[in-house]
Amino acid sequence: MCHFVQLQPYRPVPYSQLVNCLENKRVFIGGNSVSRHWAFVLFEMLQNVSVPHSFMGNSDAMVRASMFDHSAQQSKCGKGVFGRPDDPAACSLSAGLNTTINFGWVQRVHSPDLELLFNDSSFQPDIVLIGAGSDDVWDKERRPKWRQTHQHEAPLLKLMLQRVGAERPHARIYWRGLTPNCPSDQWSLTNELLAEASSGLLSTLCHNHGKRGPVEHLHIVDNWAWAYDKCSRYDDNFHHSLLAWDFVSSFMRDACGVNAQTRGAPGYRQGGVPTNTSKWHWLREHA
Repeated sequence: MCHFVQLQPYRPVPYSQLVNCLENKRVFIGGNSVSRHWAFVLFEMLQNVSVPHSFMGNSDAMVRASMFDHSAQQSKCGKGVFGRPDDPAACSLSAGLNTTINFGWVQRVHSPDLELLFNDSSFQPDIVLIGAGSDDVWDKERRPKWRQTHQHEAPLLKLMLQRVGAERPHARIYWRGLTPNCPSDQWSLTNELLAEASSGLLSTLCHNHGKRGPVEHLHIVDNWAWAYDKCSRYDDNFHHSLLAWDFVSSFMRDACGVNAQTRGAPGYRQGGVPTNTSKWHWLREHA
């Protein structure tokens, strides 16, 4: 069964609790440049950085105040471009009490390179967060066959996560949902495809398909509905520095058990797929 993280507006996790929760632990975050930003937000949280209230409605001010703007993130961990090869060991950040944050480029739904990393017995992450699939829709070269790609790769992703969960029972595994592009009126078609892709991936991961059951104890950060209609908090068409603090603080509250519970999102039956067959319709009603 999939468990949905309760997303809420940014509330800093008490610093001592966050540091103690992640003491001597390894956090792996895999995905595109949106996921890369999550890694840096977590790093800043472990440096006892918080978002000033005066910045909460101003993405430009937040980007300027951050220890790592987009160019600094690119310098440290590389740049996300369409067609780039996956690199699950792109960069590493250390903070807190011997906490390691590994970020890896994982732009394919199923990444053979990520599979190799997880097959390495010396790689023992305590918290794993992965999000992928949007690049197959964004990339004009891949878009014509994105449905076939996801249909083929999603079951392989599921097998990998099931094996990681079985081999590393102590690890807490999260799937990061996709986020819409902004402004939404200019990206309506792309956003419909992204919503379809996000729904399809959740369905594969959280339900029985063939002989394979759902990924047990998988935690879902379904940030689409939270980000939808919040274009004023985006930096550009894709990135959202302010919303990232909402997401990462909610993610960490769940991972550390700080005043948060996992639950099925409204409108979801057990396992996490909307009861309404049109997730796009559901998202528009519940944004």
